[in-house]
Amino acid sequence: MAFSKIDVCLICEGIRQEIGNKSVLLGFYGIAPYTQVHIQSFQAPVALCFVFSGGKGSAGRYRVSLRLTDPAGVVVSNPQSSPDITGPLGDRVSTNIFMQFYGRVTMPGTYRAALIVDDIEVFSTTITLLQAQQQITGPVPFLN
Repeated sequence: MAFSKIDVCLICEGIRQEIGNKSVLLGFYGIAPYTQVHIQSFQAPVALCFVFSGGKGSAGRYRVSLRLTDPAGVVVSNPQSSPDITGPLGDRVSTNIFMQFYGRVTMPGTYRAALIVDDIEVFSTTITLLQAQQQITGPVPFLN
């Protein structure tokens, strides 16, 4: 079975599923590897959602997980938290896989996000996490 070829990874805070096979990205940060996320506190958990997207693949059952590795090479994600993907992937034009990370990241720097399918890394990219310079307490004004 050939898993879908993943071409891109979008980074956001979360996803909301809607009627009509639509998904709303919440708190969109950008497209990896061109994404910088400003973290208020490296002592508190953060929510990051990785949207892996690509073409169609073969129908089947796949064990899928996210591996998030910090700048020191330590894996900070829990690979056991991802359910198997089942179903006919082959009859779709594209594939979107939403992988949620909620946990502590240890330090600012470049993290590696990898999509693991059946114990094989099928896609990886980087994301830069930075210490936020100031606490945001209200709406952010629009820039002119």
